[in-house]
Amino acid sequence: MRVPRIAARTKHPRRWRRRHLVIGLTLLALICVGVAQTGRRSGDRPEARAQPNTSNLLDLRSGPTSQPASDERKLATNKLAEMTALFRHSEGCPEVPRAWSIALILLRSVNPVTEEQIAAKEDEMLALRTKIGDENWCVLYAVEMKEAYLVVQYIVQDR
Repeated sequence: MRVPRIAARTKHPRRWRRRHLVIGLTLLALICVGVAQTGRRSGDRPEARAQPNTSNLLDLRSGPTSQPASDERKLATNKLAEMTALFRHSEGCPEVPRAWSIALILLRSVNPVTEEQIAAKEDEMLALRTKIGDENWCVLYAVEMKEAYLVVQYIVQDR
């Protein structure tokens, strides 16, 4: 599968790309830090880290002993709702690898998002699609699906 390239913009192309990269990495880092902190808190008991609970392996909402901070949970939920909205409106885009889509489905099954949150993000995402165009929309869709895959891979490898 080949992801379409975006033509360079005439006004501040690097600043725009840099901003999106920083935002994406920040959100990914917040999710990972929340997961890592819940793992460290349970690390006081060596037997807790020896055999992780496989039913909560991808659960971003709760750790073995404590909950992540409320803003981290809110950011993770918003990001997941955004990814779901992109996934639902990906018609016309080239297919992404199956593992990327499965990663999003896994995250959603373990961390349910309400339909109201998804509907709110769908409105935002459809407005964004009309603003940036279909080609850039497909690139954004591919990037978001790759992020879901990377989050799942990080969580699974960390355990």
